[in-house]
Amino acid sequence: MPICCIALLIISSFYVPKGQRYDDEAYDVYPIIITCQLERIIDGDTVVMQCPKAHDPRETSRRSVRIWGIDAPETGQKPWGKMATHTLTNIIGSHQTIELQVMAKDQYGRLLAKLFIQAQDVGLEMVERGAAVVYARYNHDQDYINAQKRAKMSRLGIWQTAGAQQQPEQWRRLHP
Repeated sequence: MPICCIALLIISSFYVPKGQRYDDEAYDVYPIIITCQLERIIDGDTVVMQCPKAHDPRETSRRSVRIWGIDAPETGQKPWGKMATHTLTNIIGSHQTIELQVMAKDQYGRLLAKLFIQAQDVGLEMVERGAAVVYARYNHDQDYINAQKRAKMSRLGIWQTAGAQQQPEQWRRLHP
């Protein structure tokens, strides 16, 4: 093989498409199921996890994961933000290993995923307990919609006080 071909082969092996890092977790096909280790809970709908790398599942990398299909009150959205974080902490409990059904990646580079602990859908449980709303723009799953209706009727979580449970999306618009 000519030396120029060998040099080109070596150089091209280091090529990384513009906008991506070599260790970027750009999984090619969604949804994909992966098992990750919880590192910490950020708020009521975001966690940080150690997940297998797309190009080498034996290695892991730190990933920010947004729970798909729900919108929890923001941390500054009193008193609901702290309540949502506390509820997520209670649902996860001592479980460190969490199965993710990764649906997509958002504009911030976070994985958008359904989280499962022993087959329990964490996002659905957050809605069921009134700690999050269904993110209706993206989630049309009837189980989630019915869970939100039940939480409202039972006045759970953010539905305890009429009018006080300002939707997280509206709150973000008013508090940029």
